[in-house]
Amino acid sequence: MNRKELADTLPQADRAGVFSLPAGDVKAIVEAATARKFAVFRVSLAGCTGATEVLTRFQEMLAFPDWFGGNWA
Repeated sequence: MNRKELADTLPQADRAGVFSLPAGDVKAIVEAATARKFAVFRVSLAGCTGATEVLTRFQEMLAFPDWFGGNWA
């Protein structure tokens, strides 16, 4: 997905989902998202060894409320 395709896709709710993009496209992703006033969060998962640690990092970086259950449900 190139920069124009990404920029065209972001405002389309019916095209929401998970996209696999090369790591080198991070700058383009952030630029396209912020241009549309989307919140952008970068969460490093380096060194994570399991789901619990992944969820903990999401909770910390995304400021989840204290009542967050730390699970995928």
